[in-house]
Amino acid sequence: MDPIRRRGRRRCARALRHRRGHVLHIEGYSLPHQGAAPHRPLRRAPPFHRVGGHSWQLTYYPNNEIREFADFICVAVERLRESEPGRGSVHARVTLSLLDHAGEPVPSHTKAAALQYFSEVAGIAFHDFVDRTWLEESEHLRDDRFAIRCDVVVPLEVR
Repeated sequence: MDPIRRRGRRRCARALRHRRGHVLHIEGYSLPHQGAAPHRPLRRAPPFHRVGGHSWQLTYYPNNEIREFADFICVAVERLRESEPGRGSVHARVTLSLLDHAGEPVPSHTKAAALQYFSEVAGIAFHDFVDRTWLEESEHLRDDRFAIRCDVVVPLEVR
């Protein structure tokens, strides 16, 4: 195979991307989750910026608005509208992970969405992120707190 074809194939196989993670710490888990209304966020993380030129926010909903997921904690990731000028929409992959006490993802509670097109839809919700009963009986809820990591990956271009 000639060097030009080999070089071209190597370039196409390597995609550039921008990745950033953010951790949301939930403290006082047992106090409000039983009385919180569905649709109402209990905790919003400060926005994390410049993931592919867009701002993102992680929101924790202790009670789920969807009846079939009533026993689950819901976490949503939103692309905020105040992104850089000229960047109205974006493809992104979102991964949520429950973290153990060492700050490492719990493999059984790591969920990744397929590549999403964030344009008119500003966010994605993981309605079945963690079963509340499972969390309450697990070692991951300690001293009435736990943590969730969100990773957003935005493909920039293919080289």
